[in-house]
Amino acid sequence: MGTRCLSYPPMPPISALVLLILIGIGVDSAVGCDLGMCWTRYQDATAALNSGILMDLIPNGVSDNPKCIVIRTYVKCINKQGHRFECKTSLTFQSEKIGNKKALKELNCSINGEVYDPAANTVPHFPQVPDSEFMCSYEGQRNYKHCGLFGDPHLRTFSDEFQTCKVEGAWSLINNKHLTVQVTNDPVVTSGAATATSKLTVVIKKNEDCAAHRFVTYAAQTDNLPGSFDDGSTTYGPDNSVRLYEIEPGKHIKIYLRFIDTTIVVRQIGRYFTFAIKMPQEVINKSREEDVLELCVRGCPQQERINYQKYLAEKKNKILPPTGASSDSIEMQRSDAVNLCKKAKVVDFYFDSCVFDLMTTGDKVFTVSAYQAWQDLIELTPEMRQTQTNRTDLSRYDNMHSSAATFRTNYTSSFRILVLTILLCLWHQYHPV
Repeated sequence: MGTRCLSYPPMPPISALVLLILIGIGVDSAVGCDLGMCWTRYQDATAALNSGILMDLIPNGVSDNPKCIVIRTYVKCINKQGHRFECKTSLTFQSEKIGNKKALKELNCSINGEVYDPAANTVPHFPQVPDSEFMCSYEGQRNYKHCGLFGDPHLRTFSDEFQTCKVEGAWSLINNKHLTVQVTNDPVVTSGAATATSKLTVVIKKNEDCAAHRFVTYAAQTDNLPGSFDDGSTTYGPDNSVRLYEIEPGKHIKIYLRFIDTTIVVRQIGRYFTFAIKMPQEVINKSREEDVLELCVRGCPQQERINYQKYLAEKKNKILPPTGASSDSIEMQRSDAVNLCKKAKVVDFYFDSCVFDLMTTGDKVFTVSAYQAWQDLIELTPEMRQTQTNRTDLSRYDNMHSSAATFRTNYTSSFRILVLTILLCLWHQYHPV
């Protein structure tokens, strides 16, 4: 009776022995079991659930809960590690395995079924047929780059440079022999330099073999994200080598150009647009040879750039001004913006951009903009995830700002001492004692 009181429910003797052995040898190899990798896959699946992608993985006629796909993705990843010795002797691993199997059972989910693999489901709305079966298929090297524009506005160039720009008015993101993408940015608030994209135009240039015998235009502006090109068509060229997909009416479209294997993603979030593109490096390189301003290729002009890192550091302790105040005031305190952006699950540059936008505009819809821009990056180019550090704080900028301030102070002090020394020397030279 005394022994039974030590644990509830009662622990079988074999389980107790195994536990004693594990404690005795001090083995817990969750890291060796790659639980971190499985957790990343779980987060990918959760993001896909939030964006609606998981619904496309459920075959027609099959009744399955998208939440089952999320948990099943994690469980199957864990199960693959189960044969390894490190996993068999890991308490963390075994508890995760049991807990998630229980979660599957509670949701009435089968262990067999679809799982989410971002590498295999990057563009689920496009035909999953090898390009070689189509006319006008891209035959160049399969090395791709990403460019994105979102928020206030923030730019990720094909060279993976991160910039925050003013660029009010009309600007070209892409302008090569195949297509042109132009955006128009308008002020977000009456004071300050904050702007966001309110109009976007895609022009597919004349290509009688693989597109159309004339220019094809897609134009979107605030509260009007069409589900077709200007003439009402959604496809052009042999075997639909140009195709527009309406993912969510009025909110999300994709344009695919098979002859250059390029994908364009446009979303309307609130009153403004986000833009993302995946394009072969070979096509981009040919564009670099021409002296044309393309923000995705060359970045924003230097005079149009905002030092967002300096802004985030300097405004750390800035207090919200009284109602009606102007100048360089902020619309949201940095600490509040940081908390909201952490909840939005954005990282690195997308986290910085989210905080910047909330501080300059106070509009919480920009958290969604940053999140969707991050998700579009991962969907179009999953390998980009490996370049992220998953940072969700601004301490690096505070340290940079402090170091710069210290340097300026030391420099000023040293300069003053030098000037005084020179003046004293000159005085002694002309006024000897």
